[in-house]
Amino acid sequence: MTQRIPKLAVLVFMVMAVFLVACTAPSSNWPGLTADGDRVLVAFNSEVIALNVVEQREVWRYAGEEGGVQFFAPPSVTAENIVLGDFGTQRSMFSTGLTTAVYKLNNNGDAPPTTNWVNADREGGISGRVFAEPLQANDLVYVVTSDNHLVALQSSDGAKVWDVTAENANWSQPAYGDGLIFVTSTDRNVYALDANEGTLVWQQRLEGSNAAAPILANDKLYVASFDGNLYAFEPTTGDIIWQAVADTALWSTPTYVDGVVYFADLNGRVYAADADTGRELWESTTQVSGSVQGGVVHNGTHVFVGSANDDNSGGWLASIDMSDGRVVWESEVPGPVHNTPGIIGESIIVAVAPNGGSLQVIEYGTTDGAQQWLYTPSQ
Repeated sequence: MTQRIPKLAVLVFMVMAVFLVACTAPSSNWPGLTADGDRVLVAFNSEVIALNVVEQREVWRYAGEEGGVQFFAPPSVTAENIVLGDFGTQRSMFSTGLTTAVYKLNNNGDAPPTTNWVNADREGGISGRVFAEPLQANDLVYVVTSDNHLVALQSSDGAKVWDVTAENANWSQPAYGDGLIFVTSTDRNVYALDANEGTLVWQQRLEGSNAAAPILANDKLYVASFDGNLYAFEPTTGDIIWQAVADTALWSTPTYVDGVVYFADLNGRVYAADADTGRELWESTTQVSGSVQGGVVHNGTHVFVGSANDDNSGGWLASIDMSDGRVVWESEVPGPVHNTPGIIGESIIVAVAPNGGSLQVIEYGTTDGAQQWLYTPSQ
């Protein structure tokens, strides 16, 4: 994983990030996508839309209890529940504040969801926008917000259990394991908190900001950082076990499969590292077109990444052989892919909003990258 000079656009982005990462957040034109069985749930603008990919049809929409809200964070989905965090609405024409809320819905499959509870900030909930997928674990719902908070809510009724504040905004879903919650933040820190109390167990400051979600696997915590390193931490102490160096900044959330961690950088390089030692196993034979920000996903034989071109006018979806890093195919996508693709059977799905416009959800074949379905919502 030798250092290379990044592409100009990525270099400019990195310089801008130093100054802007503390006060900005992922664009509100990025749809949030989550795969769930035969369906994908897509959060974009005023609603969350559920699509049955196998049957290639829309099955329901959810627009909040009273409408007028916006959703961009990927929904958190279990067999029983769907949890959403919204982008906030103006409190009144005379107020600069936001009303933001967390929603717990009953997952009724292809039937429309029913409301379990809604926790708005006026009821002791969250106070910042939600960009990251909430986490359902430990009989709690954990939500990170743009105003630097990590909030734990009771899964049963939405009541606030605890609330802690980082030094800067949080953009990524936390991870949970063995009674601890792990949070990465744009303040450059990685935090481990007691999952029940919210008390700090350890804190490790890195050289770069952290926008990728941490993953807990193989008795380690893996974190990809803007400083161009993939870190492996000892989860209980925060000690760094190893770090692997990429060509440039890392925004994409890595994935772990059978003793290997796969990750991608903003230059379009994809890597495989031994999960125990950090030793490089391979670096992709060619660069994927565009920069990779969404998470890496896999189907057991190939990893897949979405990317955005330099001016954000379009993107690509790529398949890489997990055994040797060979790029098997690349398909051009009509909009930048900033989110994590979803895999359903032999299909991989992305959600884009070309030129900041209308939503498009596109299904591609995992074998050859051929487009199989294009969904655009009707009014």
